[in-house]
Amino acid sequence: MEYLRGAAAQARLPVSRVLREIASAANTVWTSERVDTMMVGLYILFSVLVGFMAIGRSGGFFLYFILAIVLTPVISLIILIIATPMVVDVDGEPVKKRKRA
Repeated sequence: MEYLRGAAAQARLPVSRVLREIASAANTVWTSERVDTMMVGLYILFSVLVGFMAIGRSGGFFLYFILAIVLTPVISLIILIIATPMVVDVDGEPVKKRKRA
């Protein structure tokens, strides 16, 4: 509470107004547009993560990213884990694609 008095004194605001501002910020209304935007963003983020997990496997990033967008990231992750083994060399290191000369 002492901190709020100090902040209010610096801003020359009464403590009650500072508390009201904090309370109004905490009670932010989640509109359907905001939730929809957040869900689309999370869907794309998880699709990108599935694509990154596919790097070094047969199919690669782009195939599994598109698969995650078309299906769902969870289904494409299951397909990634079950259907495509990681391509490794003799030492067990992931094989990176070589540039063609």
